[in-house]
Amino acid sequence: MQRSCERIGWLVALAGLVPAGAARANDSAAGLDGGQLVLKQADHIRMESEDLFLSTREVRIRYEFRNTGTTDVETLVAFPLPAMPSKADVDEGNAELVSYDPSSDNPLAFVCRVDGQVIKTKVERAPIKDREIKTRDGGTALTYYWTQKFPAGRTVVVEHSYRPALWQSFTDKPSPEDAAKYCLDAGAQKTIAAIARADSAKMYFANGLNYILKTARNWSGPIGDFHLTIDKGDARNAASVCLDGIKKTGPTRLELRRKDFVPDRDLAVLVVTSRDRAPGSEK
Repeated sequence: MQRSCERIGWLVALAGLVPAGAARANDSAAGLDGGQLVLKQADHIRMESEDLFLSTREVRIRYEFRNTGTTDVETLVAFPLPAMPSKADVDEGNAELVSYDPSSDNPLAFVCRVDGQVIKTKVERAPIKDREIKTRDGGTALTYYWTQKFPAGRTVVVEHSYRPALWQSFTDKPSPEDAAKYCLDAGAQKTIAAIARADSAKMYFANGLNYILKTARNWSGPIGDFHLTIDKGDARNAASVCLDGIKKTGPTRLELRRKDFVPDRDLAVLVVTSRDRAPGSEK
């Protein structure tokens, strides 16, 4: 999104929203290579289902994994989170609007449950300079990981929840690049224009939500049952994503269901709101 010179550099605890870069998502089998966490292929462990909820307030994911082999498997499982700028990377004068502590090992309140029980995870902190997001003074990207046993012939339920970091900006109209990136059709463009017209500065608030799906390919076979819910938070907001088959199912919700789903792209969701409805405006 093209940011105006008066842009608001809010970084608030929100769902899966990231600055200009790719968020990591979807569990993956992993291993330690020379002390560094790496993602790898997991034979015989099938992701039977993934139920993914995305909003500008919260991300929730529920997986069902099944070991289709004849022996138990124990492996590292990794869940990489979006890269986050440090407080010094927020525009001068807006640092107090960063609602998380970048130095914390769990700044986004990430929680992992296995079969209903909260488990303790470890965390790898990687410099953003090694990721797609560039910052001035060493922001980081976090990857949570743990050792998981998958008993032969059994299903294991893994759940995550977190409040991802959002870099919120505002502008007057979508750029051609963003119109293409988020597949903004005529209806979405009309809603966005109406939100901007109603604002005193003739601007709308843009929230870019990235979620990487393609790491699901590290498991054996396709995702058996994939269910995505995107909640735009308010019926007056606009939401758009390039995803065939997604449908409006309620005043604020878009949903998609796919059987034997093999993701061929990652998710890039745009949620547009007004100044008074913007996440964090209630503070």
